[in-house]
Amino acid sequence: MHDTESPHFNSSDELQTDSLAPAADQSPPRSIDAPQSEFRNPNSAIIGGHWVWGWFAALVGWSIVVGFYDLQGGAEFEPTDGWVAQTAREMEESGNWIIPVFSGEKRFQKSPGAYWVVMSVSKLLGRDIDKVVARLPNAVFGVLLVITIFWFTRRIAGDRSAVFAGFAAASSVMILYWSHRGASDLGVTTLMTISLATLFVGSVLESPGWKQVSLWMIGYLAAGCAMLYKMPMPLVCVGLPALLYVLIRWRWGIFANRWHLVGLLLFLLPWVPWASAVYFTEPTALLKWRVEFWDRFTGDLPNVEFQKGLKYYFFYLPVLLLYTLPYSLSIPQSLVRGFRREAGVNREGMWFVLIWVVALFLFFTASTGKEQRYLLPVIPPMLVLLGIELSHLFDPA
Repeated sequence: MHDTESPHFNSSDELQTDSLAPAADQSPPRSIDAPQSEFRNPNSAIIGGHWVWGWFAALVGWSIVVGFYDLQGGAEFEPTDGWVAQTAREMEESGNWIIPVFSGEKRFQKSPGAYWVVMSVSKLLGRDIDKVVARLPNAVFGVLLVITIFWFTRRIAGDRSAVFAGFAAASSVMILYWSHRGASDLGVTTLMTISLATLFVGSVLESPGWKQVSLWMIGYLAAGCAMLYKMPMPLVCVGLPALLYVLIRWRWGIFANRWHLVGLLLFLLPWVPWASAVYFTEPTALLKWRVEFWDRFTGDLPNVEFQKGLKYYFFYLPVLLLYTLPYSLSIPQSLVRGFRREAGVNREGMWFVLIWVVALFLFFTASTGKEQRYLLPVIPPMLVLLGIELSHLFDPA
């Protein structure tokens, strides 16, 4: 059952409820995912319409070049990269794919998804785990993230904004830097972005039917894979924006469909078996998880206690500017534009993206334990807003 409380939007963003039928002398309204050239908006130029797939092909090609270029070179491994690569190497050598081991010590406070992916790449390529093998998953995730940003922006704002958002993402510091890292952060960010994007489009923009259900299932499964990749981040980074959107926009009817129960099972399937196996075989599992997750948030973890000072509440502002370079100066205007009613832009989509950005930024700011990489889940929705703003900034009309 589709969210019957949710209005559908035509191309000029006017409300059309299910109870209203078009007059006999009027043509039915276009869907929000009609080509941008069909929107009555002069800024489409040669970027929208039939040209969009040419731009998309160029975007994917550019993303592949950026992500896969010189994986052997570049910056040396940082500690977080080494943790993934070395843990995967030791798990592969021991033959134990359940309990992560680093330098001979059990490291099950981290879920094993990132290690499994690196080990699988090693076996697929038939080579030992090295820089290339450890970095290759992030190169792939970088391309998938750019595609997801393009697709999601196109659904809420049309072709032109999607092209700008996609190229802004593909040329951002986030993709340029993290596609050549070995840490798990870009992977979990990509999976969580896929989850939120598909869940929103399925719930609000897609009509009832198999496409809606398919988007929901993809969203739940992606969130479950993200839990396996780096638990428990998706509980907050997917759950918080989604629940706040439902609460603020009063969309409780979204949950009336029983397919969400199937989706919940898909969410649990990737990670619960591993977590259960560790829980029943390792007596200290719950203690380690509490220390790693809760104590890091509250500041009770000894190595983050120093981050309780006032200055750390501003820690992520320069990080946001850094990862969105070279488009950072447009962040203020992109946030302002998010509150405006724009022709050809779905208002519910803009509300969702704004909630997504603000909720996660405030959550990470409130957490005592802070690292630059923790902010990655905020960057994709910020790039969506930047893409929409850039499409207006460079409007030739």
